[in-house]
Amino acid sequence: MKINANLVIKGSKVSLVPYKEEHVPTYHDWMQSPYLQELTASEPLTLAEEYEMQQSWHIDENKLTFIIVSPSFNENRVGISSRFGGMIGDVNLFFLSPPPTPPAPSLPELEIMIAEASAQNQGAGIQGSALMMYYAMESLNVVGFRIKIGMKNLPSLRMFTIKFGFVEESRSEIFQEITLVRYRDPKLWTEYCEVNDKLSFDIGVIPEKDRLLAVRSRNLAELLMEFDGKGEHIKFDSSG
Repeated sequence: MKINANLVIKGSKVSLVPYKEEHVPTYHDWMQSPYLQELTASEPLTLAEEYEMQQSWHIDENKLTFIIVSPSFNENRVGISSRFGGMIGDVNLFFLSPPPTPPAPSLPELEIMIAEASAQNQGAGIQGSALMMYYAMESLNVVGFRIKIGMKNLPSLRMFTIKFGFVEESRSEIFQEITLVRYRDPKLWTEYCEVNDKLSFDIGVIPEKDRLLAVRSRNLAELLMEFDGKGEHIKFDSSG
């Protein structure tokens, strides 16, 4: 999806950055893992096929993809996104019709993967999911989310039911997966994001050149300007 081609969503533990070509080799390495293939119901691709997939996701207006990076993870730092941290996973939304103005408010399917073992069980999946869901509800006319989780994936089942209040909608014994659903509840999201996890995040733009990020604080509604290497202000569209 092109809508997030230059968008960064920055949280206290992780940031979401657009999936670019420079991320493909690391992503390809992740997806050679039989364990991750099983969790994501994916088939292994060649590196060339992975590059083609990245390009198709970029232009597919029904799919929103971010790479999750962590400032505390020193490996997998590539391209402009390296200033926000190392790659640890990805998070996606699948829409039945393209946002931000579908015929009716949408209920997309959410997917998240924390691929790096050392980054698991550290709250990255919780905040990565929260950032994506909050952004989608604020900007893409989303009224809730569905997520399909393998019956053996107990950590994810616990996270979405306990932390986010998802409930079971259906289950498939054939595919060994459970579909959970959660409709928008502004009170719940506000309390979770601002109190339980002390989550605040900034939405900004990655400039075409290798410059620092200019961000807008959602809580303070202020425009924060940083400087590039030449001491010049980075231009930022305050309309978002």
